[in-house]
Amino acid sequence: MLAAWRQDSFGDITVVATSTILLSIPSFWLGLMLMLIFGLYLGWLPIVGYVPFSRDFAQAALYVILPVVTLVLVESGPIARMARASTIEVARLEYITHARAKGLSESAVMWRHAFKNAFAPTLTLIGLVLGSLLSSIVVIETVFTIPGLGRLLVDAIYARDYPVIQGTMLFIAFIYVVVNLLVDLVYPLLDPRVAA
Repeated sequence: MLAAWRQDSFGDITVVATSTILLSIPSFWLGLMLMLIFGLYLGWLPIVGYVPFSRDFAQAALYVILPVVTLVLVESGPIARMARASTIEVARLEYITHARAKGLSESAVMWRHAFKNAFAPTLTLIGLVLGSLLSSIVVIETVFTIPGLGRLLVDAIYARDYPVIQGTMLFIAFIYVVVNLLVDLVYPLLDPRVAA
C-alpha cells in the first residue's frame, strides 16, 4: 500500500515485479528451492520432518519455518497486487484530493482517509486466500513430509478411506466458511456504509 501511494516509484515497481513473480511460482517448486538453499546449501534449517511442539519447542519452530515461509510467499502475491490496485484507485478519488487541498500531510491523508477504504477489498481477498491456504497445505505437507491435515487427506485418498476423506473435506469447508464469516464481520468496521 505504501509503494502504491507513490505510483511508478522504484518501490512500486519492485512490489509489482515481486508480486508477479510470487503469483506465478507454484508452491511445491518454491518449497523445493527453499529447501535446497536454506537446508542443503546453507544448512541453516532442517529440510524435512517434524518435531512436536510439546517435545521441543525450539526444534519444532526450526522445522516449521520453511513451510510457513513457503505458504506466506506464495499467497502474498495476489494480496500485494490487490492492495496496490485498491490503493491507486482510492488515491484518485475526490475526497483524497479534497483532504490534500485542506492542507493535511500525506501521511494523514493516507492513514486517516485512504487506508480503510483501500484495505477493504484487500481484506476480502485475504479471506479467500486463507481459504485457499487449506488446499496449499496439502502440497506443502507432502513436500516437507509433515504429518497434518493435508497428509491425512492424501493418505486417505490413496487408501480409499471415504469417511476420513469426507471428514477432512467437511472440516476444510467449515474453516473456509468461518474465515469468510469473520471477514464479513470485520468489513463494516472498515467501511461503515456496508453495515447499513
